[in-house]
Amino acid sequence: PGMIDTHQHLFAYARDLLKLNLKGAGSKKELLEMIRERALHTPEGEWILGTGFDHEKFTDQKELPTREELDQVCPDHPLIITRYCLHVNVANSLALKAGGIGRGFQAKVEGTVEFDANGEPTGTLRDQAAADIIAAIPDPLATLERKKDAVEKACHELNSHGLTGVHAIQGIHCNLPEYTDVYQALADDERLTVRVYLAAISVQDLGMRWSNTGSISCMWMEIWEEGQRFCFLLIPMIRISQESPITPRRSWIRR
Repeated sequence: PGMIDTHQHLFAYARDLLKLNLKGAGSKKELLEMIRERALHTPEGEWILGTGFDHEKFTDQKELPTREELDQVCPDHPLIITRYCLHVNVANSLALKAGGIGRGFQAKVEGTVEFDANGEPTGTLRDQAAADIIAAIPDPLATLERKKDAVEKACHELNSHGLTGVHAIQGIHCNLPEYTDVYQALADDERLTVRVYLAAISVQDLGMRWSNTGSISCMWMEIWEEGQRFCFLLIPMIRISQESPITPRRSWIRR
C-alpha cells in the first residue's frame, strides 16, 4: 500500500537529482549565492546545471534572474537553471553561446526566447527553446546502466516519501523523455520499487516504444507471472495538451 503520484516526469526527476538543487532558494539573492558557491567548487569550463527554484516565491524580487546576473556569479562555467515547473530555463552567456543563441536568433517556436530592448537575449528560454543548449551538454546518463542507476535512485527517493506508484508522463517538446527499456530492465532485475504507468505524447510514439518491448498483453502476463514483488505495468495512456501551465507565463488565457 502507498500513495501514487499521478503526474511525474520520472526520468527527468532522476536526472535532476544530479543537478544543483535550488529548491531552497527563498530569494533571488539567495539563488545567486547558491550558484556562486557551486561555481567556486567546480572546475573551470565544466557545465553547471541547476533546478527546482520558484521565482514567484522569492521574498526580494519575484522575477527570473537575467543573463547578466548569472554571468556575475558564474562567469567561467556554462550555466543553465530550470524552474521547478520544467518549462522555464535561464542561461548565462557561455551557455547561450554554446547553443548558438544571440542577437537575431530565430527560435523554432515564436516567443520562447526572450530578448531585451536592445535585441540581446535575456537568458530566459521557455520549453523547446532550451533544446539547442541541452544538446551541447555532455550527457552524464548516456548509457543504459547509468540511466538504470539514476532511475533506481529516484524510485528509492519516491519510496522514502510513501510513494509506491507513479504516472511517468513524457514531454518530448521540453526535454522530458521516458525510456521503456530502462523501466523494463529494472523490472527484470527486480530493482524497480514503484509501479510505473507510462504516458506518451502520441499514439505513434506509443507504437514505436511498444515495438521495443512487446505487446501490452504479453507485458502484462510476463510481469504478473513472475510474481507481484515489483508490479511493472505500462498502459497506453495518451496525454492531450492544449495549453501550458499558468506559472511559466506561456498560456493564452481569456476571460
